[in-house]
Amino acid sequence: MKKMLFFLIPTVIIMWHLLLCASARTKECFDEQNCRSFLTYSINPLTDHVTATIHEPWPVNDDVSTPLPSSFKFGFETGFSLVVERKCNSAAHEYFDLYAMVFPYTVSLEGL
Repeated sequence: MKKMLFFLIPTVIIMWHLLLCASARTKECFDEQNCRSFLTYSINPLTDHVTATIHEPWPVNDDVSTPLPSSFKFGFETGFSLVVERKCNSAAHEYFDLYAMVFPYTVSLEGL
């Protein structure tokens, strides 16, 4: 009986984590009317790494040679990733995801 519980409990924890990752929202619209600018998430369930990609309706200026835009970009990426990490980790506690509690989420931002 103990051997069966030794394999059953981790299996249940991992399956619960995979179910929660599969049911997570992967798209979030910024404007509710026509959803031209939106954010997509992709979650790696084994490493708990979330990649957030910003999709914008206008072309992005790739010239970051001036210090002001590059510092703004760094500050926005840092602040945004901290907010999303906190949101993901609090959701892990809310839904009692033991796997995500042991291996907390990390977030990277793309699309800027």
